[in-house]
Amino acid sequence: MASFGERLKREREKRKVSLDEIALSTKIGTRMLHALEEEKFEQLPGGIFNKGFVRAYARHLGLDEEQTIADYLEAAGETAPKRFEPTPEVRILPAREAESEKLPKTVPWGMLAAGLLILALVLSVWSYFRRDQREASAPEPVRAAAPNSNDNKQGAGTLSPLQTPPAQHPPSAILDAKPINADAPAAPGTFSVTIKANDDSWVAIAADGKTVAADSLLTGGTTKTIQANREIVIKAGNVGALEISFNGKKLQRQGQEGQVKTLTFGTEGLVAPPTGTKPVSPQG
Repeated sequence: MASFGERLKREREKRKVSLDEIALSTKIGTRMLHALEEEKFEQLPGGIFNKGFVRAYARHLGLDEEQTIADYLEAAGETAPKRFEPTPEVRILPAREAESEKLPKTVPWGMLAAGLLILALVLSVWSYFRRDQREASAPEPVRAAAPNSNDNKQGAGTLSPLQTPPAQHPPSAILDAKPINADAPAAPGTFSVTIKANDDSWVAIAADGKTVAADSLLTGGTTKTIQANREIVIKAGNVGALEISFNGKKLQRQGQEGQVKTLTFGTEGLVAPPTGTKPVSPQG
């Protein structure tokens, strides 16, 4: 039985499709496609990128994407293959037929009308008694006593219960209050990274340890903004096609077209990779 890479190459040659055509369509470097067909998986970026490359390859050739990924995982030794068995046919009865079996053949309209009439009569009696109870429990209106001249002489500055006190000025703290600034800066430690794709690029993005995008194709002309409090990690399969800005400030180009690169951002900006890290060479 042919190996995984040999089957891919045989299907491609059967359809008379070159690796350059697949690379142009999927934005995957030809070196990575060669490594895929030769099963040199250690030369690939790894993780979700490998499965994304296999999916794009299979889609371009019209192969079963899920089965091709399962064959790749078996060849790479990552997990056991998953064989897809046909789902048994389940017959579902129409809703009207199922309901018709439960409902009686005839509806007793006379009994239904009598029940509604009794219900309306009960509600009418209940509302009548409720209205009488509200009228009986309502307090009598309080009549204001006539003003007494002696009372006016003894307490000229006293207000009667029916008089409204004069309006008071608001305290100085309210008068001196300033409107809230709607453009106030974000809380300390919060930052944003904006990605603008000039061409298609495979990306995987995580913010504060949570996955934002996994095995995603960012098409040309698309702009995506990510916000975080501590850290943003972006792994791009075509980093040269991306324009990246940190807190609205555009950064310089981070690599070549077809190059796979991982970028890490903190609250202060782009974090330099550890010394001794081998950069990923451009693929083409």
